[in-house]
Amino acid sequence: MFRYQKYAAVSLVILAGLMTALAFGPGRGGFRQSGGPTLTLFCAAGVREPIREVIEKFEAETGVIVETRYAGSGVLLSSLRLEDADLYLAADRGYLEQAQERGLTNRIVPFARQHPVIAVQAGNPKQIKSLADLTREKLRVTLPDPERAAIGRIAKQLLEESSLWEPIWQHAMLQRATVNDVANDIKLESADAGIVWNTTAAQYRELEPIEIPQFQSAESEIGIAVLKTVKQKELAEKFIGYLLDESIGQSIFDNYDYGVISRKPTEVTP
Repeated sequence: MFRYQKYAAVSLVILAGLMTALAFGPGRGGFRQSGGPTLTLFCAAGVREPIREVIEKFEAETGVIVETRYAGSGVLLSSLRLEDADLYLAADRGYLEQAQERGLTNRIVPFARQHPVIAVQAGNPKQIKSLADLTREKLRVTLPDPERAAIGRIAKQLLEESSLWEPIWQHAMLQRATVNDVANDIKLESADAGIVWNTTAAQYRELEPIEIPQFQSAESEIGIAVLKTVKQKELAEKFIGYLLDESIGQSIFDNYDYGVISRKPTEVTP
């Protein structure tokens, strides 16, 4: 009996070790290599998929582990007051400029572009064609919170110019922390429509983007900054180099329909 108890105890220790390794694994998920250098990246949740591919390549070629925190750009910026990180990647340049104003970084490096769209279920069953439709009676609307998500901040700025933000915000049944939350509401049919990045809509086959001229002409720069709390500055700069490399980061983001700095912005037809 005692022998079985001993084996059970050993098994529990091994299981606990495996769970710890998974919880603190690298950016792509999996087991963390012990003793190697690490980078801590605070990253906007909306770019999770392409950045994961960049991280995989970076880790495989350098042996560096990238530990990644995903959340809304605003949430991450607030967290930087209390927590140290090496890199901060935001979905809109405005958050990086705030980080610079707060003395958290000296340099902003843009590497991709995106713009807002109205997202609806594939096939557009509710026949949504304009921003005004988002106040339609019985239409279930989900919106990104401008205090937490970059897309919400940008959408609010653009819509306040035409006095549309407040009625749409008041009509919305859901206010979300990240652009992915908004997309998932529509994907799961918990909502009929919402505002997301064009690049986010492209990552969900269940979603269809509705382009709005007012949004198309307001491309937002995605950028990254090396923070003053960086512990591995040379490695942090090397990671940025991967994002700017045409055959690595630029190619990966281009595959996900992001505008990239290696190409000129698309001309918008009025």
